[in-house]
Amino acid sequence: GILDPMNRSLLPEAVERYVAFEVTRETELQKRLRAETACLPEAGMQIGPDQGAMLALLVKAIGARRALEIGPPTPE
Repeated sequence: GILDPMNRSLLPEAVERYVAFEVTRETELQKRLRAETACLPEAGMQIGPDQGAMLALLVKAIGARRALEIGPPTPE
């Protein structure tokens, strides 16, 4: 569920729960896409809904129209 990625955080569980259930709002489409992606072999590279919400906030705040994601290569 939405709390599965909690072990990646250094935040107290109460804060994680607040972020997961009060701050992060996914649409039904986003939830469905997340579930479908979780079935893929590379699903471990998927960001959490809280990270997606933060990125969306930053994009909106700076008025970005384009973005380039640079990260580590996916393991084979």
